[in-house]
Amino acid sequence: DYLRYLDDLKTNNVKYAVLRNNSLQSISSKDIKAGDIIKIEERESIPADVLLLSTDSPEAICFIETSRLDG
Repeated sequence: DYLRYLDDLKTNNVKYAVLRNNSLQSISSKDIKAGDIIKIEERESIPADVLLLSTDSPEAICFIETSRLDG
């Protein structure tokens, strides 16, 4: 449990680019709120349940690896 706690601390403090006040701001994942728009770069982990709004892929394709999900 302690190792999981340490991993959660690390994960909750990862910074993401979040659109707030019409500009991208660096926000800890623990401070992301429902309705926030997050810019996720290639190979970056996804901090929460998200709805994909767009991709810069010419084919409009996005691949998401789910190997770290619990249950």
